[in-house]
Amino acid sequence: MTNVNALDFDTSEDTYTSNFVENNEIIKLRDGIFERDLNFLRITNENILLKEDDGNVLLIEINKNKQIDINDDGFNDVELSYNSFDNGRAEIGLKKLENINKIKEPIKENNKIKKITYWILGFILFLIAIYIIKKIKNRKYY
Repeated sequence: MTNVNALDFDTSEDTYTSNFVENNEIIKLRDGIFERDLNFLRITNENILLKEDDGNVLLIEINKNKQIDINDDGFNDVELSYNSFDNGRAEIGLKKLENINKIKEPIKENNKIKKITYWILGFILFLIAIYIIKKIKNRKYY
């Protein structure tokens, strides 16, 4: 049976919380209307393996942490830490990150879309260059 816990960072005034999780437990992280599920696939005394609902897989070693972007805005919203291991359960810490850079930095573009845009633009410029060369070659001098 899968155990599901929810943590709402939008309504909670707490910036840090600590929970014990077991294998196959799911934690729902909420930030306003956005939600991210973390499914704890494997917990050992060395690391935890978890999968986000978007398919991203994270491996976190004990006494280490990873940052997670809940709302896909290009900025990490939560820091997840693996604090200790006890009786088959992992103590994890969840810390809300204050993103003062959200106002100052533009949202990161998707590199794949950017690359495709450059290829299309290059192809259009290539076609324009061929058109101009043909016009010049076909020009009649009087």
